Amino acid sequence: MFGLFSVEAKKEGGKVILEDTVLLEDVYRKEVLGSFGKRLGLTEILTVKDIGKLFKTEGYKLIQSQDLSRDLLSTYSHVLKKLRFKRNAIGKILDSRGKESRLDFQSSYDLVRQKKLGAMFILFEK
Repeated sequence: MFGLFSVEAKKEGGKVILEDTVLLEDVYRKEVLGSFGKRLGLTEILTVKDIGKLFKTEGYKLIQSQDLSRDLLSTYSHVLKKLRFKRNAIGKILDSRGKESRLDFQSSYDLVRQKKLGAMFILFEK
């Protein structure tokens, strides 16, 4: 899940809106990268603070952030229900290439429920 929208971002007063899956607390970085990150092939996962530092180096100021983790939890819950139904019906879940899926939505759901992984809306202004 990733969305980046810019409105006249390079001009003074320009805005960048970012919606992404983030690490909620730095203390969980190793655990989240070892499970969620490994499954997705990530070498790093950022907190809102990390993202803010990156944008600050480009002259942006964090204006607002909103936690969307409850929505992410709801999405994962819905996906898990669908996957359980399919697994019961056909015995395994296949990815888009016809191979058995290695995405572990249950682990991702658990990380969000434990408030280690989440989704955030972030607004920056130049």
